[in-house]
Amino acid sequence: MEQFSYKNYTYSSFFEHYYKTDPNNPIGSTPEQILIEYKPLLPTYIDTIINFGCSNGRDFIPFQDEYNCIGFDLAPLNYIDWVL
Repeated sequence: MEQFSYKNYTYSSFFEHYYKTDPNNPIGSTPEQILIEYKPLLPTYIDTIINFGCSNGRDFIPFQDEYNCIGFDLAPLNYIDWVL
């Protein structure tokens, strides 16, 4: 996955559980169920998924093998434990 950053932002540690993978934290490693259910409904001409607030990439899991995935988030790149 290609990564780049324009600027490092200061953000609240309240969101840390979205960026760090932990066996006791299913939020950080499991995609939202609605995305799994929604994937079969996408038209065939869709080839890219864009996610604003992508955290550690967890919501790209259902799409990563068949779509181009683009994510935007404020966390510094070296802080994220990617699940992809």
